[in-house]
Amino acid sequence: MEKMINFDFKDIDFKGGIIRYDSYYLSLEEDMLAVDYPHGFFIDAGWYQDLFKIYVIRDCAWDVPENVYEAHNDKEFYEKLLEAIKFTCEEYPKYKSNMCI
Repeated sequence: MEKMINFDFKDIDFKGGIIRYDSYYLSLEEDMLAVDYPHGFFIDAGWYQDLFKIYVIRDCAWDVPENVYEAHNDKEFYEKLLEAIKFTCEEYPKYKSNMCI
């Protein structure tokens, strides 16, 4: 039987990001969470073989992500997701919008 993990993203402030995809119940597959941001930013999170990965992508440049975060458990995943949100909104002031305050 596959291991199921319950992720509840409703309590996370995505700072104006719009959730495109949210797999509340996950059977540890790649597609887990997708969030669109202004100015071409995108956060994609999923399970990749033995760890969680969170990609920050800009302008659909999947081959050169702005940043990649890795986590080995659900607690670390939430922490890394918050870092990715902060990175998306604060580390690139030239792309920052009022939504990311």
